[in-house]
Amino acid sequence: MKMSLLVLLLMATLRSEAQTDTLHVNGNTFVTKIKPVWSEYNRMDTVLQLYRIENGKTKYLLSHFMYQWSADCNNVFIDHGTMQVKNDSLIFETEYKQKTGMDPIPERRRQIYRVMPDGKVKLVFDRELQRGEEAWIDKMHTDN
Repeated sequence: MKMSLLVLLLMATLRSEAQTDTLHVNGNTFVTKIKPVWSEYNRMDTVLQLYRIENGKTKYLLSHFMYQWSADCNNVFIDHGTMQVKNDSLIFETEYKQKTGMDPIPERRRQIYRVMPDGKVKLVFDRELQRGEEAWIDKMHTDN
């Protein structure tokens, strides 16, 4: 009974408002919102949502998981994400972990978005690092 109450209190805390932060990159203002979301596994993940401020209003740009739990019949997967600002770029990185080490998943993924002077963000780097490898594999998407 006490454990159930503790779990309910924890869940109520996690349901609180999203944590927000304001960023200034290349002369533009962005807002990040980090909030808990329920997954298809009935678990609480954490997602970062990025918005650009345009004419006093927020415009949604993208989402990045800061924490994500998933599983299949043989394994459990936990992804940890980060975001940092460096000069005119937003850098998103995900570290992929698994319980068994059996699945052929990458070790890391890095995405870099350049913030243009007009506030638009352009994906300029999207690569994965495979387990046991030293070279990053290009994952750039084309609009063809």
